[in-house]
Amino acid sequence: MSPCPLLYSFPVFFLASTSAGAQEKITFQDHIRPIFENRCLNCHNPDKKKGDLDLSTFGGVMTGGSGGASVEPGDSAASTLWQVVSHIKEPLMPPKGGKIPDAEIELIAKWIQGGLLDGAGSAAKVKKKAGFAMNTAAVSSQRPEGPPPMPENLLLEPVVAPVRPNAITAMAHSPWAPLVAIAAPRQVLLYQSATSDLMGVLPFPNKGAVETLSFSRNGSLLLAGGGIAGKEGLVVVWDVKTGQQVITLPMAEDFDTVLAADISADQSRIAMAGPGKKVRLYDTKTSQLLATMKKHTDWVTSLAFSPDGVLLATGDRNGGLYVWEAGTGNEFYNLRDHEKRIAALAWRADSNLLAAGSEDGNITWWEMQNGTQVKKIGSHGGVLALGFAPDGRMVSGGRDGHARVWDANGAQKRDWVPSSGSLILRTLFSDDGQRILTGAWSGEVKSFLTDKPETEAPPVVLVSNPPTIETRLTSLTADITAKQAALNQAAAAVAEKEKAAADLESGVTALRKTITETETAAAEAAKHREALQAETVKLQETVGTLAKTLEEIRKSPPPPAPVTPDTASMPTAVQAAMVKITETETTLNTLAGKIREEKIKAFEARTSKANNTLAAKMAEVPKVSAEVESLNARLEEMRKKMPEEEKSLTAAKQAVESLKPQLEAARQQASEITRARARWEAALQNVTVLSLREETSTLNSKLEDLRSELSELEAPAVKPTAQESRKQRLEEIKKELEILPAKVEAKKKETEEAVLKYQALLPK
Repeated sequence: MSPCPLLYSFPVFFLASTSAGAQEKITFQDHIRPIFENRCLNCHNPDKKKGDLDLSTFGGVMTGGSGGASVEPGDSAASTLWQVVSHIKEPLMPPKGGKIPDAEIELIAKWIQGGLLDGAGSAAKVKKKAGFAMNTAAVSSQRPEGPPPMPENLLLEPVVAPVRPNAITAMAHSPWAPLVAIAAPRQVLLYQSATSDLMGVLPFPNKGAVETLSFSRNGSLLLAGGGIAGKEGLVVVWDVKTGQQVITLPMAEDFDTVLAADISADQSRIAMAGPGKKVRLYDTKTSQLLATMKKHTDWVTSLAFSPDGVLLATGDRNGGLYVWEAGTGNEFYNLRDHEKRIAALAWRADSNLLAAGSEDGNITWWEMQNGTQVKKIGSHGGVLALGFAPDGRMVSGGRDGHARVWDANGAQKRDWVPSSGSLILRTLFSDDGQRILTGAWSGEVKSFLTDKPETEAPPVVLVSNPPTIETRLTSLTADITAKQAALNQAAAAVAEKEKAAADLESGVTALRKTITETETAAAEAAKHREALQAETVKLQETVGTLAKTLEEIRKSPPPPAPVTPDTASMPTAVQAAMVKITETETTLNTLAGKIREEKIKAFEARTSKANNTLAAKMAEVPKVSAEVESLNARLEEMRKKMPEEEKSLTAAKQAVESLKPQLEAARQQASEITRARARWEAALQNVTVLSLREETSTLNSKLEDLRSELSELEAPAVKPTAQESRKQRLEEIKKELEILPAKVEAKKKETEEAVLKYQALLPK
């Protein structure tokens, strides 16, 4: 959003360093302390150090207050003291009665710019170098070697957490990493553009609004421009990995917000512009102004360096579009076509094509060989956003609420409404061109896959008003309870089904065993029956044989009675012998008869026994047959039952398997929520870590400043008054140096302990 023009209530001062010897030296003792005596010492004296700041002595000013250093040598615009007395930063000083006179403010500015001289014989303090070496980077269209820069352990606590999101005033995507930067009130949010993981929060200084964002060509730096409309503008550059603020450039002359800014491909220059109509080019190493371009007739609303760093394109609210030589600031092309605000500028990756989107509803493509227009398309009823993909495709957005993708020839390939009923203010391609990101007036930020519709691949939503860590932890704790309950319920359901399946499987196993046993019993019974039947047949044959033999014995004649021969004519001896023979025959016949009778009885007994055995066997055969039939019937019944049992078992196992994905999903959700809580618990601890590191850095800087000042003060003084002042300051410094190193070491130890706790909290 563009700021509203305001009538300035105070003059603009030129804050460049004064040349040595060209003007009277501005010193604390002669010029600044009298101002403080009249305006400030009621609240900032040794007895009443409001904000822990004592302005009664030079040493007190140098020491600073609870908010850190109050002055930055050689840089009044970055000095808190000058900012608060100029009323461009809160708390406004003095708190009552309005600003101090402009002449006094200018005197304070000159004193700071002149190096913070204590007395006329003091040595000027040198402006501190930035904590980051703003080295010139090699310009290349190829992907840099090594992993692309991504945030590492940055602050995740939002500066502010509004209930509703604000309109997306600025967005930028890293050229080599899945990282998107989103402007939000008083901060810049860094998100993983494919997963929506918050990777970092970068506080924007001075409570200002961010109007423009851009990554450096190698993706290592992020630039943000903005400020307070009609009051203050600045550009901030951060190191993407560490979140360290590496450079700050105030818009000191215009006293207005920065609407457009960018950093050159080699990181040597920063261009910025705004309502002042001028485009300024700065050196990143020295912060010196290199060039001022004054062709625009209205607010400069868009600005972009070409990817190769050779050219700089700028557009204004009146439709003016210029291309400049980035190295010199000389005009290269005046591209006249648009009638309304140039809302968006985008360079193709090869730097040979510039696309401009205007509120007049047109997108124009300009080639840089001759500065001619190669294509013009009416779209959106007012174009507000443009972005090129690495392969030359382009995405646009505008007042009609649509986003559109154009191929390398400017033919429309996709048209959709990312945020219903809302203007599309920003459109970008991801680093690999596989995703499109849109930012809407409603505050919605979405990440879409380029090759799939929303019905197949719903967009990833990036929250532009993230909640505080405490709010997240409270919500996650409640979520964990709910997810654990769901997990327990899913586990219980699976356990119940598994038990039912196990019971069915036991039943089926038992039934299979019973069938096997019954089959064995039936086979044995059938075998027994066959044996009985075979034995019966043999017994029947035996009985028949016995009966036949018995019949034959019965039919056989008994032995004949012995015939007594006529022995009368026989001699006596013969007669006696014949008698004996007769007697013997009689005895033998009698014996034969007995034998016959006994044989008959024996065969009768054997026959009877055989008949009894046969009868028993014949009686047993039906019983065994009945048993066989019974076993076969049971087998048939069990075999019929088996398919149903197996079907039930299969259904039970399928029920278990169908519940397992739900269980796994519940387990995964519980695990993710638990991991998320651990991550945010670590993030909360990281707030402490970063705060302690800042405190340690402040103490170290203070220690270095005191030691440096001590070396300066130990040089002989020129005037007696200066000598007395130096002596007093020397005593103050020596007292502080007695305790400050121990404070630094204690703070380092505290920081190390906080880091260990943070590392322990990180999810493994």
